[in-house]
Formats: sequence, C-alpha cells, structure tokens
Amino acid sequence: MRLFGSALASLGGPPRLVQTRALEAIPNQIATIENQFDFDIEPVIHAVCPRCNYLYEPQLSPVSKDVKYPPVCSNQFPPSAPPCNTPLLHQNGRPVKMYEHYPFPQWFAQFISQPGIQQHAKAFCDQVKNNPIAPADKVHTWDGDIYRELYGPDGKLFVDGGKEFHFFFLLHADFFNPEGTTGRGKHHSTGVASMRCLNLPYHIWEDPLNVYISGMWWGPKEPSAVDAQLSHILKITALEMEQAYTRGVKCHGSADATTPTVPGKEIVCQAMLGGTCLDLKAARPISGLLDVNSHHLCSSCNIFHQQSLLCTDYSSWRILANDDIYREGMKKWKEAQTLDGRELIENYYGTRYSSLEILNYFRFSKQLIPDPFHTFYHRIEQLYFRRALHLTTVDPNVSHRHVSNIAFYYEFTHPPRPGNLSNISNRRQNKDEYLAHLEWEDLSEHQCQVRLSRMDDWLVPLMRNDTRALGDVVKGHQILSGPCPVQSSEKKKLIKELSKLRWHSLIFICNDLWIAPANLLDPIEIPKSLNWAVMAKSLCNWVSSAVAVIGFSNSRPQPIALWAPPSTLAIDPGSHAFSELDDLDRMNAMESLAMTLSYDSAPLQDEEVLIKNLERASRNALTFVCLDLNRLPSGKITKDVLIAQLSSWRSTKPTEPMLWPEIHSGEVLARIHTCIHQVIVPSWVSKPPFEAGLKAGGTLKADNWRMLFGLYIPLALLSLWMKESPIRASNYGEMNPVLNTSMSLTCASILMGKRAVSKQQLELFLQHYTNHVEGLKKNFPGFGVPSHHVGFHVYDFIRLYGPVQNFWCFPGERLIGKLQKIPTNHRSGTWDSGIASDFY
Repeated sequence: MRLFGSALASLGGPPRLVQTRALEAIPNQIATIENQFDFDIEPVIHAVCPRCNYLYEPQLSPVSKDVKYPPVCSNQFPPSAPPCNTPLLHQNGRPVKMYEHYPFPQWFAQFISQPGIQQHAKAFCDQVKNNPIAPADKVHTWDGDIYRELYGPDGKLFVDGGKEFHFFFLLHADFFNPEGTTGRGKHHSTGVASMRCLNLPYHIWEDPLNVYISGMWWGPKEPSAVDAQLSHILKITALEMEQAYTRGVKCHGSADATTPTVPGKEIVCQAMLGGTCLDLKAARPISGLLDVNSHHLCSSCNIFHQQSLLCTDYSSWRILANDDIYREGMKKWKEAQTLDGRELIENYYGTRYSSLEILNYFRFSKQLIPDPFHTFYHRIEQLYFRRALHLTTVDPNVSHRHVSNIAFYYEFTHPPRPGNLSNISNRRQNKDEYLAHLEWEDLSEHQCQVRLSRMDDWLVPLMRNDTRALGDVVKGHQILSGPCPVQSSEKKKLIKELSKLRWHSLIFICNDLWIAPANLLDPIEIPKSLNWAVMAKSLCNWVSSAVAVIGFSNSRPQPIALWAPPSTLAIDPGSHAFSELDDLDRMNAMESLAMTLSYDSAPLQDEEVLIKNLERASRNALTFVCLDLNRLPSGKITKDVLIAQLSSWRSTKPTEPMLWPEIHSGEVLARIHTCIHQVIVPSWVSKPPFEAGLKAGGTLKADNWRMLFGLYIPLALLSLWMKESPIRASNYGEMNPVLNTSMSLTCASILMGKRAVSKQQLELFLQHYTNHVEGLKKNFPGFGVPSHHVGFHVYDFIRLYGPVQNFWCFPGERLIGKLQKIPTNHRSGTWDSGIASDFY
C-alpha cells in the first residue's frame, strides 16, 4: 500500500511534506492495523504439565508486565497420591508446554458487533416463542424440540429473554494431525475446540468471523482419557460459558442494518451451550464417560451391556439415561481418594469426570450428540462395505463364506445399568419407611385397634427422632431373617443378639408380628417393667416354632406389606431339576442380581471349556441367567449347581457356528466400479474414486461413502441380485436377503441426510434402519459395533435439533481441513499456537 501511494504521489513531482507524513503513517504489518481497530483477541497463555496436562494460570507481577508460573506441577492424581512434581518451565522461565486460550467474552463482543447478528438472534428466539409446540416436520433449526426445553437462570425458557438477546452455541472438538494425512508416516495429534452459533442461518455458520476457537491443545499425544485430563483444558471454556449463561456479556449491539457505520446500543447478551456434537472417539473423554467399548455403551438411553448393541426393540430402551446419576458419578469420581475407588465408580456409574458438569443446565442424555455423519458414513456404511460384504478385491475367483462366532440367537434379558439399581442396604431412606408395618387380616376389630393405636399414638412418635431405635428395628429384622436356630446354643446366641436391641425397637417388632407379649396386653403404652429377655425369648420361639423348616405352611394368612415383598428365591424342595417362578417374581429377582454379565451364544466345541468359562462368573451372575431361563436349581444354590443347570440347558441348543452367506465379493466390487465409471451424473454430484474399496482408491471421505451408498452400490446390487435384472448373477436368489439388508441401509442413509424431514420420513428412517439391523442379525450373525446402536438415536436428535445439517460435524471437520493447510514451521510445540493465531 505504501508503494502504491508513493507511485501516486510521484506523478505530480516530488512528494510534499503532508504526503510524506501520510506515507510514513502507513503500517508495515497487517497486525498493526488489527491492533488499531481492536480486531485482535489477546490470548491468555497457561502453563500445562507435560505429564498430567494440568493447567496453571499466569500469575501477574505487581511491578512489571512479566508473568510467572509455578516451577513444578503440584497436581495430585488421585488426591491421595503424592504431587506430580513434573518441571513446568524451561531455564528461561517459559513453559515447557503451553495452552493459548482465547477468551470467549472478547470474541463474543466482536461477534455481536457484526451487522445482522443481533437480528438473527432475535428472529430465532421469536420463532421458538411463536411456536411453543415444536413442529412435527423438521425444516429449520428452530423446529427442534430442545429449544423448548432449555431454561434460563431465571426459570423461564432461555429464548424468552425480553430485551436481552440470547444465543445458543454448538461445541465441536476433535484431534487432527497438523502435518496432514500425507506426512510420510509422521503422527502428531493436536486438538481443537470450536463453537458455532445455532441462531445463525446455516449458510453463514462457517464464516471465520462466526467461528469461535477457544484454543489449540498441544500434542504430540492426546491427553489421557483414563485420567480425565481433557477436563483440565475444557474447564476454562466451561467456566466462561457458565458466566455467559448466568451473568451475560455486556457489549455494543450489532451495527444498524441500513447504516452500518452507526454503532448499536449497549445491550446485555446471554449465551448457553445448546449441545456438543462429537464423534464417538472424542465424545466419551470430553463428556467424562467410559468408552463405547465398555458395557456403558450409550449416553442417551438406559440400555446396558455390549450384547445389547443390536437390540431393535426401540420402545423398550428409549428411556433417557439418568443425568443425575451421571453427575453423581462424576462428583464421586473426582472426590475418590484412590485409583481403586475410582475404578469402582467407573464400573458402577460409567463415568469419570468432565468439566461440562460445571454447566448445571447441561443434560448429557440430550445435549451430548454422537455425530450422525461419523456414525453412518464412517462406521456403519464403511464396516458393512468392508467387513460384511468383504468388498476388498475385484478377483472374480474369490468368494467369502465367513464363520460367525455364535451358534444361535436367544433373547436373553439384559441387565439394567448398575447406577439405576437401588442399593438394597439403603433401600429404606426415610423415617416412615423404617417404621412401616404389616397388615394382618385375621385379627379382630379390637385387636387391630389396639395394635395400630399402639404404633400410631405411642411407638411411632416416640421413635421417629431416635435414630438408634430406628436402626435397631432394621437390625432386628435382619437377625430374624437369618438361619433358623436348631441347637440350644444357637437359640441362646439369638436371644443374646436380640437382647442388645433398644427396648422400644423390640416392642415395635413384637407388636408388628402380633406375638407375645404384645398380643397379651391391652394398654396402648406398655410399662417398662417388661423385660428385654421376655421379648427376645418370644421372638426366638416365633422363629423356632413358626418358621421351623424350609417350605413351611403358616396357619395365619399372608400379611400385606407392599414395601417388603416375600423373597422370590424361596424354592420348592419337591422339584427334581429346577423351580419355575412366575414372570413378576423372576424379573424382580433378576433386577436385584444384575450387575455384570456376558451374554454369549458361542459355538459349543467342548463342554469342559464351557464349564471353565462359567466358573469365572460370579454366583449372582449365574443366578441371574438361571432366573432368565426359568431354571433356578432346587435345594441349596451353589455355583456348581448353577453351572450344571446352565450346561444342561446349553446342551439342548445348536452347537455349530452360524455361517454368513457366500458373497462373490470380486464380482460385486467390479460391478460397483463399472457403475462409478459409466453412470452419468450432474456436474454438482461428486464421484467417489474409481478404485473405491481397493488400496489404489485411497482413504474414502464421508461424502464418498454417502454417494456410494446413495447411488452406486444400490445400482450395482440391484443389477446383480434382482430377479428382473437382465445382467443378474447366478446366485441372485441366495443374495435376496442381503440385497434387502443393503437397500434398507441405503434408504435410511438418504432419509437421514435430507435438509427437511417430515414426520412420515422420520418414521420411515427408523423403520428402514431397524430392518437393516435385523438383516444384519439374520444374514451376518455376530457382526455388530456400538455405532449400530447409536444409529437409532439419530431419530431422537433429529427431533431435538432439526435436520442433521443443524448439528452434524461437517463444519468442524472442514475447519480442521483449513487449519491443516496453514503453513507451519513443523516444530512440535510451536505450530499449535501459530495455527490458532493465524486463524484469528
């Protein structure tokens, strides 16, 4: 610019003094102009521990502009462990590893100052307020149900901001190799977190001015998910978003639409995290949940166990996961003092820790979105192409008949999430439940009046605030539920244990059972002259005489106690092999036993191997399966008896492995290549590589898989396996089930990617995808990955957020592609910050 100005000035002779000063005032660097106009966002540099990735904020010096950091890391992981003590600084005082954070309030102030932003935010919120019931047909972003379920700190819907302007943001985070995918084997993993405003029209989402990057996470390796190290880095962004939600950001509004030079009025804006869309690999560590390969495979619903991933009874497990359980588990994991304690919490709750827990409004079951394009295009379609159809060669002489790892299908009952099970030892949680009593139907009116009055008017008010007496009631019930005393020494021991209980507790139990001495006395208040030993002996006699043998028949009618149903594990000793329970009793017992279990219908090669594998399972797990099969052993239940029963049941089922259909993979892939070559498509339709599926075709991108399954694979399979095709293959009849399975996936993929989805199309998507998964189980037994279950939840997230374009990861992945193209010095530890500064 200075050179151009000098040329203009020299046209009229030597430049004058005013012209010379004007030329000298022109900056030499663009950064100078950005600073003058306040375009630059000043990053805050944090020191990061190279070992545990714990962050340390800069400490400002009161006498200089220099900042200081602690010399060593003091983080303790877990809290009972010694400090990390890893050096944080070089000799010159600079951090060994840094994290440059770009503050959200500064970026948001620049974002809101753009022309039209304020108007877009208001129009979005008005659309939601004017349509309090979400439309069944999903066309726009504001058609999603989620915006009618998110509330502000004042208890009103977040879109109802009055004079304030409210913004929803979508978080995307992922790791990438800044060297690119062609770095000759070099691997360096750098992370980036970005956010986009959901209030904006989709076509301006990817404008660099509308994309917020909080910072770049240095490599060369990803932070450990097992140690929840990502929570340290995300904590800063989470705290800023919490402040933007509760306090808001005060800044100038958007410039006037007609006269952009006129600044807007000063306004207060609030922002909240509307959702996080992540691929499965990134979703779990960022959200603080266990990996999808664990038994806690879904964050959205209550389904549990890896063997449930191909379940298609959608209505039975669509119940949302319990967000309170997630938060409780995260807090307990963070507070756990030892690694063993944290492991127990992980197995029970399925959680570690995430900084998203700071956002009180964040619902993991609804706002943690597994990315649909990764789920369908990169996982479901790619794995079906490569593993199920085995389309990896064009050799016509190669055919595959895969041997599966299962011998038969059986609809086992899968256990519920451990976190959803009641803790039996803590089942009675309030005082009224401690003092619940039985109801006897064989008592006279006078006896009922005396018994109930004694409880309601005397014992309950007396014991309600006596925690020891309440505890002794429970302890007394536990003692009486033990083995029946037979020997005199056993009776003396029982009487001694009962005599240690509080006097009022013994009176309460005797009165509840309506046995001596309570049933022999008329006064409501029994005098304290009644000895402990008398009541203890009476209870011992009741246990010895009334409940003398297993399978006894009580002369009195069954008491009514909804809070304490009879044990479902009581077994009839007259049965020879096993006892059958009714469905309700069986399910109640199974729920109380369900914790961990592996459901396998594996081929039976050797019965001894089966028995050894069963011996590794716990007694509770074996009992659970026997209850599920309704083959609970009679008599005393031991592991050996349970194993024998299960082994006997297994011998009645098929023993040989199930086979996959024999697919002529070379012929199929060659036909697909022919379609790619010969099919004429419009110029705006991209074609996948002509050698797709082969090594020469390279790594296929998501859009390649979308076009393959949307156009070319259906044409190829229909021409090969459809009866009406004049160029059909010789085995078209055998391939008809595989054709139906493939076409169901194609239909589901096309319906999922529509820019506007009607209610009927959404239901058709679920129907076609269900048919595809059922086809997998029928034609390719044993083939299934967690993404097959996640695919069902695309239906839920379309209802919550509108068409998939409103929440999928394509914009985030395109941003990563742009960042990879920024030139770097290829020096680890410096390019990360350089990429972020070049973007801003």
